[in-house]
Amino acid sequence: MKLKFYGTRGSIPICDAGFQQFGGNTTCLQITFTDTNRIAIIDAGTGLRNLGRDLLAIGHKQEQIIMAFTHFHWDHIQGFPFFAPAYEAGQKITFLTLGNEQTVGHLREIFEVQMQSQYFPVQLDRMGAEFEFMEIADASKHFTGINHVETIVTARKPAEPRTFEQAKPEVLAALEAIKRRQATEDFRKSLRNSEAVKIEAIHHTPR
Repeated sequence: MKLKFYGTRGSIPICDAGFQQFGGNTTCLQITFTDTNRIAIIDAGTGLRNLGRDLLAIGHKQEQIIMAFTHFHWDHIQGFPFFAPAYEAGQKITFLTLGNEQTVGHLREIFEVQMQSQYFPVQLDRMGAEFEFMEIADASKHFTGINHVETIVTARKPAEPRTFEQAKPEVLAALEAIKRRQATEDFRKSLRNSEAVKIEAIHHTPR
């Protein structure tokens, strides 16, 4: 089994220079079962766009693609409308919910809503692929490894909804961290610029 992370960010994608080591896309993971050369996908953040492009580029063909979700916060589903294989007629995509105590009442509705005409130009039922929506009771049978040993995949249950006042300390701490990071980057940039000026001045100083 091989894992490839196409996105590791939370909340929003980001392209700031300070975040390039691990990329700027939100959560998306590709699992390759090397014994069968089949892939499965965990979460559909913005990294899913590049994952889909890679599948088309290498000519990977798989009648049924499994797409499993740890939970359904925006950063875990926002890449799905840009997943190229979902626009191919004949492609089947099975959606699974994973995780202990994970309960989702209307799995299909989650994706239908985010692709309503008010939000996106193509609706779910017009994408082209065939979609199947399953609950956790049937999920684990789709994850078999070497020698077809079943693999049970579980996930952390999402935090309960909170008010802004309850989350305020964490939000402010995150904003402060971003400010410090930006200040550090600005300071480094000013140092680089000042060094460039000194070098230029020395180079042109008359003898």
